[in-house]
Amino acid sequence: MKVQGGRMRPYTETRFKGTPDEVREQWLAERKKGIGGSDAAGVLGLSKYSTPLTVWMEKTGRSVPEDISGKEPVYWGNVLEDVVAAEFSKRHPELKVRRLNALLRSVEHPFMQASLDRVVTDGSGRKGVLEIKTCDARLKGDWEGGIPGYYLPQPIHYLAVTGFAFYCVAVLCGGNHYADFHYERDQEDVDHLVSREAEFWRMVEDDVMPEPTAASADAQALAGTYPSPGGRMIDALDEDFPEIGRLADLKKARDEADAQIRELQNALKKRIGEHKGIQTPTFKVSWVRSESARFDQKAFREANPALAEKYTTTVPRDGGLRITEVA
Repeated sequence: MKVQGGRMRPYTETRFKGTPDEVREQWLAERKKGIGGSDAAGVLGLSKYSTPLTVWMEKTGRSVPEDISGKEPVYWGNVLEDVVAAEFSKRHPELKVRRLNALLRSVEHPFMQASLDRVVTDGSGRKGVLEIKTCDARLKGDWEGGIPGYYLPQPIHYLAVTGFAFYCVAVLCGGNHYADFHYERDQEDVDHLVSREAEFWRMVEDDVMPEPTAASADAQALAGTYPSPGGRMIDALDEDFPEIGRLADLKKARDEADAQIRELQNALKKRIGEHKGIQTPTFKVSWVRSESARFDQKAFREANPALAEKYTTTVPRDGGLRITEVA
């Protein structure tokens, strides 16, 4: 380890060589060996895009992360990264901003790794992390109170890896609304995150699947893991699987509620009739009516079987659970 501020750095650096594609392949291969900053929110169950189960699937090799490099938000995020970093430097001349083109790995917790956007240094020589974000204009409200909870684990993760004293996040929303935030290191937050990530990584090493969440991504992940049933039922007592009774009760209550909702909706539609809707001192109800085009897949397949076959792909499908009471 190199020296950092008079003491040994708490992390090692790995640098990659080759063409941009080769560097990316090396980085992706190394990333599988630990938890990165973009994984942190998923591990903690705070992400909008991943869950503990989906991250676990990737780290255990059961699934391959989707390549999102070609998606427009990601593309423009990469294009605008330098622009946002330059704006941050312009607004904070008291901070020195530089790149660090390396994958960092914690010495104390080798499963924790970090790819930083920028490193910043203040006038006292203290180092910090600068994370750069871009987002759609519709998400501007998420940033009005500070860093959204689904992004917060990422810079805290970076502090855990680097040992740095603070972190900054600069964000550009909708291409025309800039904001940045500065937070000092909170060791309690860092320790909590390290503890949660260590617990998760033990599950990766021990091949113990995390409990799934309500996310549709988890349903899809489970369907992909167990795509073909073995053809036999599990013989058990009711008390062995209390979830079944609870689920049956909830589905029955939902069906009854859905029926009441449909009945009330149709009653209101009848009263609205040819009008646009209803306005009361408390509620505004609009009946939205329109026409939509529907692709007739069956007819297309019958008329163009070869073409339909060429552009048909097979993916695991989660058909849900069907519960039937045994007489």
